[in-house]
Amino acid sequence: MHNTKIIGAITAHVLLAETGDINRFNNHHKFARHIGIVPSLHQSGQISHSGHITKQGNKYLRTAFVESAQTAIRRDP
Repeated sequence: MHNTKIIGAITAHVLLAETGDINRFNNHHKFARHIGIVPSLHQSGQISHSGHITKQGNKYLRTAFVESAQTAIRRDP
């Protein structure tokens, strides 16, 4: 049986404290950019390459989300 809990209490508190009203973001892409979990993009002419996450944005939210993802992977690979 899978655990249906999406995030823990600590992550939820960090999310609330650092984001406030999540409705201020028009879509999930803008929220992801705010956190800094979008891939970097390198373009030259017709060639584009996606790299590692940008790490620009709220470091507390990014850390909370990365830690939550790592916990989820350990519990249900």
